Amino acid sequence: MRMRFYVSNDHFHVGDFYLPSGGVGSRISEVDEHGGDMVLYIVKGPITIFFPDSEETFYAQEGDIMYIPPKMRHQFINYTEYGVTGYFVVSSAL
Repeated sequence: MRMRFYVSNDHFHVGDFYLPSGGVGSRISEVDEHGGDMVLYIVKGPITIFFPDSEETFYAQEGDIMYIPPKMRHQFINYTEYGVTGYFVVSSAL
């Protein structure tokens, strides 16, 4: 998974992400968590967001916005044959 940061300071982080297709099978990001709130905007999807602690899965399509609370472990999964892109904003743990 590729991530680029446009702004990263003591208050928040703003950037984009790209999760390529898996070819045969799916492509899965590392498990991640943040100390602050996270908001995702899916530009090119769909993408699956998996929460390993609760074993919940959410499916986000192009144009969807998703909120992820602080310290909630998550993974991104791309089951498609195309790359998935989106933007993220993460607040710092205040």
